[in-house]
Amino acid sequence: MEFSYNRVVNVSISHVWCSLTQVDVIQTHLPDGMKIIQIDPDLYRIGMRVKVGFMSTDVNAEVRMVNISELKNFDIEFSGSAMGAGVIGSGTSSLSNKYGKKTVTLFNLSSAIETSGLLRSVSNEKLEKAVSGFLDDFFSSVENGSVT
Repeated sequence: MEFSYNRVVNVSISHVWCSLTQVDVIQTHLPDGMKIIQIDPDLYRIGMRVKVGFMSTDVNAEVRMVNISELKNFDIEFSGSAMGAGVIGSGTSSLSNKYGKKTVTLFNLSSAIETSGLLRSVSNEKLEKAVSGFLDDFFSSVENGSVT
């Protein structure tokens, strides 16, 4: 499944970058019950309870950031599985100033996601809605938070 997400975030690029790359800051914007741990400088493990369609389970996922260009872009590689369902994928994200304003950032994400097991029975539309909803909530928290 191809997935794209674009969002205008009403904070500076440095604020968004910090919220995407610093574990202690990321954690403040995650939903209750979701934990992130940095394994290596570019590798993170995320533990969460996920509900998509008819499924609800605990999931552990690994996310690796590669090809990092500070305050501009990075690529991600991710995988996770639980109870006979799995997801693997990769993507590219970018940040830019919107309308030439230093306090408005455009975040773009383009990715390819492959599901396996029980997740194959969940429609792409439901998966896209779940991922978009998570990202919307995350960036709303970034906009409303007090991270420096």
